[in-house]
Amino acid sequence: MANELGAVMGFATFDPEKIDVSEITELTGSIPKDGNVDTTIAEVMATKFLRGADRCAEILAQLTWWEGKMDDEKRHALATAFLVTAGQKGLKTMAEKKVYAEGDAEYLKACDASNKAKAMKQWFKNKHESLVSAHYLMKEIAKGGRTHQRAGVFDNVPDEPAWK
Repeated sequence: MANELGAVMGFATFDPEKIDVSEITELTGSIPKDGNVDTTIAEVMATKFLRGADRCAEILAQLTWWEGKMDDEKRHALATAFLVTAGQKGLKTMAEKKVYAEGDAEYLKACDASNKAKAMKQWFKNKHESLVSAHYLMKEIAKGGRTHQRAGVFDNVPDEPAWK
């Protein structure tokens, strides 16, 4: 059962407001501002940033599902307010029902939930993009350091000093 995608993604228990973002915010906070990083540290950071980007991608998949679910609930709330509640209130014309439905408390609550889902998804999308860019930057710094080491003057130093 644990290998089923629905179980792995945790759809049954998913609550986006309970996602622990401490690791993601710590990682994005550690992105160097000036790119001045030692090559050894750059290699370690590249791996950490890649893992953070992978975690963001996993959460983005869940949030995509959540966003769709909230949009469905928003449409349902509008339809219920338009077709059921407005009629119970004695509204007859389409225009009256439409105005009522768009101001219905349940519909507005569903709109808020939908907007929150979109905002959460965008937050993770931005963090994902930042971590992918930081990973690439660290890989380039690490690669540049290795190239510099290979071309460095220490590669051509004889085993014994010339003054002996």
